[in-house]
Amino acid sequence: MKQVFDAFRLLLISVAGWLGQQQRDVIDYLQEENRVLRDQLGNKRLRVSDDSACDWQPKPRNSAGASCVKWPRSSHPIRFWLGTGS
Repeated sequence: MKQVFDAFRLLLISVAGWLGQQQRDVIDYLQEENRVLRDQLGNKRLRVSDDSACDWQPKPRNSAGASCVKWPRSSHPIRFWLGTGS
């Protein structure tokens, strides 16, 4: 029984290590891609419109939810988040 448990533990550790390596590879690729894109952009600031920002937001899991959350604009964002502003 102990050998079966040890074999399962070895399999579990191997799969976890493999998944961790896959995640590290994806993160390394995305970091390098971001570095290249920042080099191409230079010192210019990235401007994002409301429509393109909606493309970047996670999609709702059910179809009943709104496709994009439009945050209200406020001249005092701190008061808005605290609920005292309009």
